[in-house]
Amino acid sequence: MRNIYFFIGAMLIWQAIATLIPSSIPSPINIVTHSLPSLAAFGGEDENYGKALLLIGHHSGITLSRILIGLLIGTAFGVTTGMAIHLFKPARSGNAILLGLVRSIPLFALIPLFLYWFGGTELSVYAYISFGVFVVMATSAYEALCNVSPNLIRQAELLGANPLQVFGTVHLFAIQPEMAAAFRTVVGLSWAFSLGAEYLSSTSGLGYLVFQSYLYADMGKLIVLASIYGCYGIVSYALCERLFHSALKWHGAY
Repeated sequence: MRNIYFFIGAMLIWQAIATLIPSSIPSPINIVTHSLPSLAAFGGEDENYGKALLLIGHHSGITLSRILIGLLIGTAFGVTTGMAIHLFKPARSGNAILLGLVRSIPLFALIPLFLYWFGGTELSVYAYISFGVFVVMATSAYEALCNVSPNLIRQAELLGANPLQVFGTVHLFAIQPEMAAAFRTVVGLSWAFSLGAEYLSSTSGLGYLVFQSYLYADMGKLIVLASIYGCYGIVSYALCERLFHSALKWHGAY
């Protein structure tokens, strides 16, 4: 109930500021009555709530499909790479340093490089999202394996387990909570990755709508789209939280 009161109070303060300083930001009423339905203009239509929502749904579906493909490719290669770096001991230190250097580079600073490499095509969007997911998941997998308790490994070895059995029965189960948390985080980040890639190179998707709104300096539309991204991020986080909570009930650490 307090959250509702806080939300109502924030909207009232926002409306008051927008009324007193009209040139600063659009009011909540203006956003709902004008900015939202005017999004239909990006589809060549007049202001209309239904057509605006259909347009948002259409571009949301395009962005979601890109994110899902990027998550699938980036997670698969990222987890495999992180595990390989940890398990291949002769080159572990060098590869870990290289992974750390890649992880320290601001991922959004790499967008121009992907545009240059892939020519601003659709492939650049998929490649960038996949790479961003890859970096996060590879780092998380490597660190999760490093955090496995040595006592668990020794106990498995004392019971006669070979290295492959230790990996399958100890490592894979011990890292599940950390990997679940990492994946939940990267799902939220993937919306940001898609925004960055679509903003600069795509002619469809939510990022494209953001770019068009920015070109026209339409603050109201930008606020609407920012709210949509926020809602999608919250829903994604909640779905992952529910999924992993059910799947990892057996693990007391989650």
